[in-house]
Amino acid sequence: MYRRMKRAAMALVIAAAGTVTISSILPAQRAAAESQDSRTRGLVFGLNTITAQGIAITNDEIGINFRTGSGTGAGVMVGWGVNRFLTTYVSIDVAKQKSTVEDFEGDFGLVHGEFGLRGNLAMGRSSTVPYVSVAAGARALAAKVTEPGVDEPYSMTWSGNLVSVGAGVEHSFSRSTALDAGVSIGFGKFDKIKADGEELPLPVDPTRSIRFRAGVTWRP
Repeated sequence: MYRRMKRAAMALVIAAAGTVTISSILPAQRAAAESQDSRTRGLVFGLNTITAQGIAITNDEIGINFRTGSGTGAGVMVGWGVNRFLTTYVSIDVAKQKSTVEDFEGDFGLVHGEFGLRGNLAMGRSSTVPYVSVAAGARALAAKVTEPGVDEPYSMTWSGNLVSVGAGVEHSFSRSTALDAGVSIGFGKFDKIKADGEELPLPVDPTRSIRFRAGVTWRP
């Protein structure tokens, strides 16, 4: 009888210890999950610098060959973290690029405006979160240009729709602030041109635009 009582008492002690251990681990796990969620959920603002590679607007059949060189600029982003794994966002950025065509002189502004989805590859309690993105929107290349044989400079804008894909990484250094770096590739056509007040459709080949981004994000 004494041995049975002793074994029963020991079993109760072990069970109690296990309960205490589990009850102490679960809040820690919940806290870690909440900490991770706070880095990927809710309202988020982004401010970044960009480097945009030069673009080419071409159609060899009708003799269109317009190109720009690489340039730098800045952009902003506003998003909403739906859950740990999905963020919706809108963004706009602009980079200054020089024409590389002799017939046109001037600095062009390359503008991208997009609405997109970001898939966060959240891994445990890590403060570093890789992500992939897909977006749709519009882009334009505009400037005041001078042309040989034309006395006055005039406004020129090439524009069109695009779809883009990208990837990057966020690294949190506080509960609300993170470093953000990534790259995106846009696909589409600059198939409309507006020059000297007149807008026309433009039969051109597809143009790819590549942007590298580095900045910060803030979750209030």
